[in-house]
Order: sequence, then C-alpha cells, then structure tokens
Amino acid sequence: MEQANSVLVADDDPDIRDIIQIYLRNEGYRVLEAEDGVEALELAKRESSTSSFWIL
Repeated sequence: MEQANSVLVADDDPDIRDIIQIYLRNEGYRVLEAEDGVEALELAKRESSTSSFWIL
C-alpha cells in the first residue's frame, strides 16, 4: 500500500485548520496540524522525512 503524501498545516485559527484539513484529507493527503509556528517547526523536525508540503 502506498503511503499518502503529508501536508503540515499551521494556523492559530482552528476553524481555518479544520477547513483545510477536511479538504486535504478528502483529496487523500495525511494532514499534520499545528496551532502556531513553534509547534509547526517541532512537527516539521519530527516529520521531515514524511512531510511533502507545508501551509503556514
């Protein structure tokens, strides 16, 4: 089974993150979410080998 491409979405507004993640998951992406830039950088470091695209 092929692993889905990952996208890291960072926004302080949970409604914006929800809208983006719903769309991306429906398109087949694995979505990682962060509430701010600090959390996004931490996730990016941990997931650098699997994240294909970042939305900040």
